[in-house]
Formats: sequence, structure tokens, C-alpha cells
Amino acid sequence: MQKHYYALRYQVDKDEWRARAKRALIFQLWKKFHPQAGKKGRMLDFGCGSGLFISEFEKRYPAIDGYGIDIAQETISFCKKRGLRNVYKFSGRQIPFPAGTFDLVTVIDVLEHIKDDSMTLREINRVLKRGGLAIILVPGHKELYSTRDIRLQHVRRFEKGELEDKCQKAGLKVMLSKNVDFLLYFILFLMCRLAPKKNGVPHLTRETASTNRILNELIYGYEVMEVKLLQYIDFPKGISIAVAARKYVIH
Repeated sequence: MQKHYYALRYQVDKDEWRARAKRALIFQLWKKFHPQAGKKGRMLDFGCGSGLFISEFEKRYPAIDGYGIDIAQETISFCKKRGLRNVYKFSGRQIPFPAGTFDLVTVIDVLEHIKDDSMTLREINRVLKRGGLAIILVPGHKELYSTRDIRLQHVRRFEKGELEDKCQKAGLKVMLSKNVDFLLYFILFLMCRLAPKKNGVPHLTRETASTNRILNELIYGYEVMEVKLLQYIDFPKGISIAVAARKYVIH
């Protein structure tokens, strides 16, 4: 990832509609699968970026200690600026914590960057406690792969069944699997269809996110509504795929 991207995320993560919607989704899934308020524990944000999510999580759940790892030293520096102490540089292979450390591991827009994603999922399973939860969010549907993915160094976009299968093989029991950003799927699909090709894929030069404040709030309002609807509806498509999976509990 280019270095300027880390600084950009540090600046926009608090207010950007997509970053806020992701946090709302993760909080909703955590509440659904771990409703015990006030219970002590630990969470790990795998690919913690600027650290805002850890900070927000600790504010909402003060009994849970937040930890973060990231492959880029720049992100660790931004986390320190936020006052986070439990953040560490990740080598890209073994997660630097003992087995059974965490109640929750979040993997938000990270797995698509990793060539050996199956090994990463096994590591996530290893550091989870028995019955611990992994919440994973990835770009969805290969027909949306474009030069934007290449710029962001995405190795792949996932299909739902593919991600579920990889989780199961890593020892994670899939509790929920949902397409996310249903309406925006059609916008991005149309952009891919109309865009000229470059190196065999649609060449997208514009982002789906907006920096316009009013439009940013309107999209965020829709996204929050969709997050709530995800409790009752399975959308057939989406820009992203969200999976909540537990470490197997052996009785």
C-alpha cells in the first residue's frame, strides 16, 4: 500500500461514510454474538490501520482491552498518535500472540491483500479463545475487480461460498455470511461495465466514496439503514461480504 494512503485514512476514518458504516456493522455483529455487557476480554484488530476502530471499540466496551497489528510501520505510528499502546508491527506470517488470547478478532478489508489467506485464517483461529468470534469483511464478487483493486493491491475479490469454505477449513464455524452494500453494488457494476479496459480489467479512475459533506451524510444514512436490515434480509449481491465465524468449541 502506498504510504500516502495511511495518512489519508488517519484523516478521514472518523467521518467518511464507509468507515463509519463498517464500524456500525461490526458493533452490531459483536452485540448479536456476544451480548454480555461489561464482560472482561481482549479484542484484536488484524490490520489496524490508523487505530480509530480500536479506540472506538474500547470507548464502547471499556471492559475489553484492544490490541492491533499491522504490516506497515506508518500505521503503528498513527495508532500511537491516538494514544494506543497495544499495537505491534506484524511480520506477515505468524500473529505475535499466544494461542487462545482473544475473544474477538476483526479482519476488516485486509484478507484480500494476503496471498496465502488460508494460512492467515488458521492463525486467526489459533489466537482465538474457544468460542471466540472472528468478524471478517472483504471486497465481494469477482465481476467487480478493476484497476481500483490493483491500485489498492488487492490479490482478489471474494465470492461468499469461497470465503465460507476457507473459514470452515481453518477451523472456524460460520455463524453468519452476508452481502453488504447492496445498492452500491449496482453503481460499481455499471461503472465496471462502462469503463474502458486496461490490462484486461475495467479501468476505474473515480472512487465510489464521496468527499462532499452532504452526500457523505446521505450515503451514511442509507448505509446505517442497510446495516439494520441485514439482521432480517439476505441481499443477493453487495460490494463487500461480511462473515462472523466462531472457533469450534469441542465438548
